[in-house]
Amino acid sequence: MIEKIENITFPVRDLKKAVGFYEKVLGLKKRDEWSNYAAFNIGDMMPGLDPESKGELGIFLRVADVDKEYRTLKEKGVQFVSEPKDQYWGGRTATFRDPDGNEFILVPIKNRFHNVCAKKISDVFCRGAKADSSYFVRVITL
Repeated sequence: MIEKIENITFPVRDLKKAVGFYEKVLGLKKRDEWSNYAAFNIGDMMPGLDPESKGELGIFLRVADVDKEYRTLKEKGVQFVSEPKDQYWGGRTATFRDPDGNEFILVPIKNRFHNVCAKKISDVFCRGAKADSSYFVRVITL
């Protein structure tokens, strides 16, 4: 069962300019920023900005078990772009598109992430990141 939208990642052309707009104009509190991604807090949701997204929104849906949800949705005819797979940042995801081509990524937020900061992931994170069940981080490799 899909529990909630955890994160929506917006494509941006210029990360620094977009961060300035979201912080100074919209007044959002920045949660994290790296050379290739920025995240903000809005209530219990974390919108993100990604200059490497190829122009597509990334909508991350929280589920209890990615593999189980994948099987359930596949049986209902959902077309998946990727089967469930472990990610280098410690999570497990599966990606599908709705009939209009919008992309959704299943993520298991309830499970505790591995110690993601122990992994060397370009220059991206481990600067104060908490790897627990209430924190979701999307990391892009350069």
